[in-house]
Amino acid sequence: HQYWSCVQEAGELLWVPEGLSHTVLNQGNDATVGVSMQSTLLPYSFLHRAAANGDALAIEWLLTAGGMSVDAPNQYALRVWTQELKRGVGETALHVAAANGHAFALATLLYLNATVDALDEHKSTPLHYASRAGHAHAVEALLDAGAKWQHINGQHHIALQLASVAAASPDAT
Repeated sequence: HQYWSCVQEAGELLWVPEGLSHTVLNQGNDATVGVSMQSTLLPYSFLHRAAANGDALAIEWLLTAGGMSVDAPNQYALRVWTQELKRGVGETALHVAAANGHAFALATLLYLNATVDALDEHKSTPLHYASRAGHAHAVEALLDAGAKWQHINGQHHIALQLASVAAASPDAT
């Protein structure tokens, strides 16, 4: 389990993402201490978790008021997960939103200057992720934003190859 803590001043709101447990300790009238524990098997940063859930409002808040970096790889997952679990390969929040087919979250990240062709450790772009998962709306949003469809990833695939395999799958969305 991973723990986070913060000091919450009077009148401040605290956003606790889905999958986190939260407890509060009041310290008189001045401050409240909140402690959260991640209780999920997917260790995302808050920004990556918001992208995975398609929560565009949380994404906007984290990138503006929260001061997070739009193109930061998921460093926490890089440290925790093994390659066998196929996680933690340096995905940005845009990769995660693309993989989950959240077009509105994609649009928010792109509006806030996410790099449309950001690379993970396998040289896959968000377009590869959306294509592999068969999310046509996410693929369209990324292409409209200027994603390079001809980029070859570390497995020697272009995104359109992955999209054709996903389209042939009976589970395609």
